[in-house]
Amino acid sequence: MNSVTATGNTIDEAIASGLAQLHIEEKQAEITVVEEGKKGFFGLFGHKPFIVKVEKKERLAELVVDYLHGIMKELGVEGTTHIEETPGNMVISLTTNESKGLLAKNGQALYAVEQLLQAKINHHSERFMTCEFDVNRWKENRRKK
Repeated sequence: MNSVTATGNTIDEAIASGLAQLHIEEKQAEITVVEEGKKGFFGLFGHKPFIVKVEKKERLAELVVDYLHGIMKELGVEGTTHIEETPGNMVISLTTNESKGLLAKNGQALYAVEQLLQAKINHHSERFMTCEFDVNRWKENRRKK
């Protein structure tokens, strides 16, 4: 579930209700007021609840993993991904038994996928980030030689 519509007697109650339903914090959500409520006459007559729509923001790492899994599916490769995110850099490691499709000749496919991931990251990021992509520690082992 990525979004809910929540109600409350106050705007804060409505937002808190929506956040609780999604099990997220306010900084992880995009909140839209659907309808302004009214307290009514002495709180008895004409009362109208506040209605808000709370949407879960997708994290950049989740977006990149989904994109990478799409590429892997097209190449017929299965594996597990691990992401380390630091300010300005994202390191993506893939562990697989079928690395031929992603390495090709001298890692050309690996570098091509790395460029695609870099473009995806910077398209959705608020600031410039570098991307390092490695399959079965191929780059690391190559540097040691």
